[in-house]
Amino acid sequence: MAARIAGIPAALVVLVVATGCAGDGTYAGLSEEEAKTQARAWRDGAQTFETFEYAEAARAKTPGGEDAWLVRLVYEGGSLDSCAYVRRDDGRTAEVRGDGVCRHWKYD
Repeated sequence: MAARIAGIPAALVVLVVATGCAGDGTYAGLSEEEAKTQARAWRDGAQTFETFEYAEAARAKTPGGEDAWLVRLVYEGGSLDSCAYVRRDDGRTAEVRGDGVCRHWKYD
């Protein structure tokens, strides 16, 4: 007989935890680090000659009301920062949409 935890088969408990039902830190279909990576790749694709010092992300809603990460890329030398909304709704391809010069970023 299979081991049971509070009347639930142990294999089911392991499956639930392994698939992330215990809270895996994802939002809008991807983790914060994945969102930052996608935003960096999007910015690198624009062939900018500037390099960024770091990226930060916040859970947000797009102007259209969809869940998305709002990622801010902070550039060296005090040039304009760049922001993008990043989300994944189909589980495979991430969608990255620019937010201009961070007009929706909430600065402290």
